Amino acid sequence: FHLDFTHLLQLTGEDSEFIIEVLEIIESESPDVLADMQSQLHSKSYKKLSATAHKYKSSINILGSQELDSLVKSIELGAKQSPNHQHLTKLLEDFEFACQSLMRQISQQLTHLRSQV
Repeated sequence: FHLDFTHLLQLTGEDSEFIIEVLEIIESESPDVLADMQSQLHSKSYKKLSATAHKYKSSINILGSQELDSLVKSIELGAKQSPNHQHLTKLLEDFEFACQSLMRQISQQLTHLRSQV
């Protein structure tokens, strides 16, 4: 999963301090979102899982990763339309891996931005 910060740069007018704030929020929320989604899947709370994925999708959309956006959308729709526990488990495993990559890339970008401010 590769993040493309071009969209975020355009949205913020290349305001480094604001970009840092946005990335810090996503960085701090992502582990909780993942834990919530795993808990919701475990308890078979598919409607909550769909709602959590939907909410998170809007947060990560600005990071410019089509793959990550598609994965979260698949979780949202899969949990909403015809929940298949095994399929959703696999999607969440993929999402956990994606979150690890997301955190590394955000951390690198934050380090880079902070060195410029």
